[in-house]
Amino acid sequence: VAQNGIPLRVKDWPILVEAIDGRPIASGPVVHETHDLIVDLGDHREVLSFDVTQSPFFPVVLGVRWLSTHDPNITWSTRSIVFDSEYCRYHCRMYSPIPPSLPPPAQPSFYYPVDGYRVYQPVRYYYVQNVYTPVDENVYPDHRLVDPTIEMIPGAHSIPSGHVYSLSEPEMAALR
Repeated sequence: VAQNGIPLRVKDWPILVEAIDGRPIASGPVVHETHDLIVDLGDHREVLSFDVTQSPFFPVVLGVRWLSTHDPNITWSTRSIVFDSEYCRYHCRMYSPIPPSLPPPAQPSFYYPVDGYRVYQPVRYYYVQNVYTPVDENVYPDHRLVDPTIEMIPGAHSIPSGHVYSLSEPEMAALR
């Protein structure tokens, strides 16, 4: 992050990260994250926000959730990753057309971190992020003392009263 000058923001809630043996990592909880970044790896493109922590050995750590979602083929002997899963073919390819018959995979969009509640939503829904914000259902909008008035255009006719269309005698009898 420092080497590439990537700007950071403070997370709403710190996230406790555990090492493989279940103990918290020595650098403590993750308290910073990057802004959304466009990440290109070959023909794989994705918009990601990275959690930032101190790691002297690894510049990027791929989480189990990300690996499970993308399900890449990893060749350890050549240290190569190929993104050829159905999810990547449908969501992450820059150059390949999207297969028309492939339905979007069912995957969770939310997770609940330690010590707090924060909802993570897909980046494409950022403009409606308030939909994902928890609210108290017992809090109502403020009551107004005066109802707002709707000014009519001067000289305009009032809304006609009566039926919108005429009714037959049997219809009128049924209504009475």
